Amino acid sequence: MLQLRASQERYDYGGRVFQPRPRRSASKSNEENKKLQERIKRKEAMEIQMKKENTEKMRKINEEMERIQKKSETIQMEMTMRQSKMEEELREKDRVIKELQNDNRQRDMEKNQEMEKAMRLLSGQWEEQGKTIKNLLDRFYPSPVEEECPICTDEMETSQETLKCEVCKKKVHLKCASEWHKKSRSCPICRSPQLNPEDYPSLRG
Repeated sequence: MLQLRASQERYDYGGRVFQPRPRRSASKSNEENKKLQERIKRKEAMEIQMKKENTEKMRKINEEMERIQKKSETIQMEMTMRQSKMEEELREKDRVIKELQNDNRQRDMEKNQEMEKAMRLLSGQWEEQGKTIKNLLDRFYPSPVEEECPICTDEMETSQETLKCEVCKKKVHLKCASEWHKKSRSCPICRSPQLNPEDYPSLRG
């Protein structure tokens, strides 16, 4: 009866009423504390294990990052060396090409100069030979080209009668010489009195 009353007592603290909890036995409290301590230990062990695992993971990640960084630096260095080598090869090729171009230009200039010199020499020889040949042809072979009459300036065809001056050897139409002789008794070219249609026979062509 007393225990029941004690359990039903009320406590008033500042207007608030609190009913005390029933008391537990000491053995039960010790058992609960033990279980609580075990849970705390397991939790701490799990946290320690997770921390170790995270630390190991971070270590591996850092090692992998360092490996990747070193590999990247190695690749970058190799690329830089290759680029430098390629640039050096390009500069060398460019230098060789420029030397070849300069040599080709120099050879072309020398060949052109030699060619111009040879052409001038040949041109002079051809001109001299041409003059010599022309003189020989004029001397031994009369020119087949039709001449112009110095009086009427018309071409003298082979079918027309002509008259040649004995001094300058120029031909004129016989008809033109007759008309010219009415006004002057000298040759219209050399002014010699050797162009008289009555004194010299006419020619054909």
